[in-house]
Amino acid sequence: MGATRTPAVALLLAIALLLLTTVSTPLKAAPALHPAAYPTPPVGCNELVTNGTFESPIFLNWSPQGFVVADPSVKIGGTFSARIGLTASDPNQNIASSIRQTINLPAGFDISLSFQWFPKFDLDISDADIQFVNIQTANGSIIPVVSNTKQNSTTWLPINFPLNSFAGQQITLIFGVNNDGVGSKTWMYVDDVSIIACPTPSTATPTPTITATMTPTPPPTPLPEGCVTTEIPNGGFENDTAWIFGDDPTPPSYVSNPVRSGVRSVRLGIDPATTPGVSGKESFSSIRQAINLPTTANVAKISWWHYDRTEEGVLSEAPRMILVDRQEMVLLNMDLSTAAVLYSARLNSGAWVQTTVDLINFRGRPLFLYFNVLNDGNNLRTWQFIDDVTLTLCYPPTPIPTPTSPPTATPTPTITATDTPLPMATAMDSSAPPTIDPNTILRNQGDPVVENVAASSAQTASATPAATLWFGRAPGDVLIWVGVMVGGLAIIGMLAWLIRQYRGPNAAP
Repeated sequence: MGATRTPAVALLLAIALLLLTTVSTPLKAAPALHPAAYPTPPVGCNELVTNGTFESPIFLNWSPQGFVVADPSVKIGGTFSARIGLTASDPNQNIASSIRQTINLPAGFDISLSFQWFPKFDLDISDADIQFVNIQTANGSIIPVVSNTKQNSTTWLPINFPLNSFAGQQITLIFGVNNDGVGSKTWMYVDDVSIIACPTPSTATPTPTITATMTPTPPPTPLPEGCVTTEIPNGGFENDTAWIFGDDPTPPSYVSNPVRSGVRSVRLGIDPATTPGVSGKESFSSIRQAINLPTTANVAKISWWHYDRTEEGVLSEAPRMILVDRQEMVLLNMDLSTAAVLYSARLNSGAWVQTTVDLINFRGRPLFLYFNVLNDGNNLRTWQFIDDVTLTLCYPPTPIPTPTSPPTATPTPTITATDTPLPMATAMDSSAPPTIDPNTILRNQGDPVVENVAASSAQTASATPAATLWFGRAPGDVLIWVGVMVGGLAIIGMLAWLIRQYRGPNAAP
């Protein structure tokens, strides 16, 4: 009977020992049974944290300090979580460990921080070990998201924290654990860090576009007379025409979010949301379109809206002599050589901004309008979205001829008692009836003028006063004819005398 009980008792003792060993062993961190999925931004919203899931590259855009590792065993999803601090198997030491990321929060948005964390320690004793999550503002102020604490959780803990009060500012998100090197060892796991910015709901007509919900777009300023603003071909990127996409490892693409108007914009550069896992690649992500500005325009300007993002520092003017990330607008010659760089910057506005540049010096030249985002391959990405590209042209007014008034007839002066008396000949001429030149009446307008002696004589006679006319002719003409007649009679008389002399005085008659 005793021999029969011995195996049973031994089995019971083994089970009890196993249970006691399991209970006394420090609890290994384990994921929640149903952890929340990494949040996906709603339509019109944007994710502002880069690599919030700590996937490869593990700490891209995070700045680790102290004892920080990527842990593949304790995670929510994907491959890794970030483990910060000293675990039970690490040597105890006085060390501050943290990861941090600097983020620009756009103005005019509803912004919320969320993450999952798993706090742990090995000994429940009083010491100076702490776990914390803080926000540091640009002026150095510290705002606690998780105040200094020391917790030992058995599961992932979700945290949500509103950031609306920091909209328009630059913040640094800090996850940290301080170990004092005495007594217990303290650590925590962090995963699925997310900051989502959504446009503030408009009180006017709702619209899914970021521009309408950020700040109301003011009505366009009326253009001066002679000016016109037109969208260049497919300037809103609503179809697949007009633009030539550059051949690049990270080519541009049409996207539906964010957009300023319509349903599409174009993305240039390396966007972590649409090209995940792509980094460390040198690229010129570009689009271009041929333009030729009319020479008759006296104003020529190009405008475009851009939504800029970068993981590097902001540069209002990006240098072009060295390979650095930048966002550009360039004019290219038809052989694709550079004609002019009209815009080059590296911005992280997180909002739609319009830029206008002058093209007046490029009238009459066939050129390419070229938008480009350069990434230098250093694992920090730069990208942008472009929408609503327009061209404004003005032309000088055409002068309108001033109508001339018909000539005013000059009235014939009336002689009054105060007028100066005319000379006698003029008075006599004015009283004589006008003499009509028959040649003038018969000649058609435009006929060549032929000299007419008779008419000339008649005109001379008509110019002679009536009181000096003899027999209806001028005295000179009458005297000529009298002279001719007298001369003729003299010649006849001389001939008669010569005949008589020739015959002799006694000749019969």
